[in-house]
Amino acid sequence: MPNAKVVPCHDHRHQLPYTMAKQVSFDLFANGLYVVMDNLGVDTSNMHFMVMIVSAFLASILACLASQPGDVLLTRSALDIGDDAEVSFNEHLRAILAEKGWRGLFSGLPARILHVGSIITSQLVVYDLVKQAVGLPLTGTGATKH
Repeated sequence: MPNAKVVPCHDHRHQLPYTMAKQVSFDLFANGLYVVMDNLGVDTSNMHFMVMIVSAFLASILACLASQPGDVLLTRSALDIGDDAEVSFNEHLRAILAEKGWRGLFSGLPARILHVGSIITSQLVVYDLVKQAVGLPLTGTGATKH
């Protein structure tokens, strides 16, 4: 295969932490917000859109945190494509940790949260609106909108 070193760029295993953090935490954050508001005696009947936005934003931050180390490693390996020597995942990880410590796996995180976080928030809001449009339960409630 002439482009054998490009294969890791097509490997979607780094998407698993991102997708799980995004989808699962969206529901958990929404459910948690409804529970807190109910415990405080807040009428949530007109708060669905606010809960959706806040939950989506919090889920986007968690998704960025969960996927950043994998994307840093993927970027590091993509930068080494021009090198003659094959460099393993563990060697990339050790190099990043030696150069910058654990913080190195999260370099670029603020920019990622601004850029990718806004995209994820939008995706989750659209997802929830479509869910509601077809009569499925509101995220975090298990009930359809009244």
